[in-house]
Amino acid sequence: IISVILTSALFAFPCLGYAAEYTDLDKSNECYEAASRLRDFGIMGGYEDGSFRPDKTITRAEVARLVTSALGADKTYEEYLHQTPPYEFSDVPASHWAYKYITYLTISGWLDGYEDGTFRPDNEITYAELTKILVDITGYSIYAGPNGGYPSGYIISAASLGITEGVDFENNDNATRSDAAIMLNNALDVPLVLVVGFEMSEAGIPYHVYEVQDGEGAQYQTLLTKLHDIYKVNITAEDEITNDSEQ
Repeated sequence: IISVILTSALFAFPCLGYAAEYTDLDKSNECYEAASRLRDFGIMGGYEDGSFRPDKTITRAEVARLVTSALGADKTYEEYLHQTPPYEFSDVPASHWAYKYITYLTISGWLDGYEDGTFRPDNEITYAELTKILVDITGYSIYAGPNGGYPSGYIISAASLGITEGVDFENNDNATRSDAAIMLNNALDVPLVLVVGFEMSEAGIPYHVYEVQDGEGAQYQTLLTKLHDIYKVNITAEDEITNDSEQ
């Protein structure tokens, strides 16, 4: 008889076990756990031939798709498409496969483009660009901006939050699918920074009050808990085998 003592009242359901493995990943691969977890959560998948292709670089458009899923908006983004985005990209027409994701993220304030009005969706994304997006969606841009801005402030923030744990890179190098999976997977467990109210400055100007959601119960929120209703649970199992008839 196994007696399971739950140390949290929150359950991650459904209980997720890794699905069929990718043909080109095994447990010795550095991104195996991240890639498997993201697939089980429906955030990042592989290719039709069953491969993950960890060493392949990842484009800005592909990251837009992944971030939309990480934000839990892959089924609700169409609600935003009737809105006029703050700006439209000359190289992302409505016929582009990633238009809906890029438009949603632009309207939501998570993505921007280049000064010439382009988004360059087919460009490989750099580690610096990917890091900025992940810091933004977890709410820590309010700290990254004053601490050096882009890219140094974001790189520092990402490192302190554990987003870049397990990844070695140069800022302007192109990110691989393996590293993108690891970084995104790390970001899912970062306590979010959320607006919790407003205050007035001495000049009478209102400003947001932010708070890191790293408390207990409802005061602990991550991308997984807030947007996917998935929770981590710490459990302790104790063996209590009393006799053969009960085993």
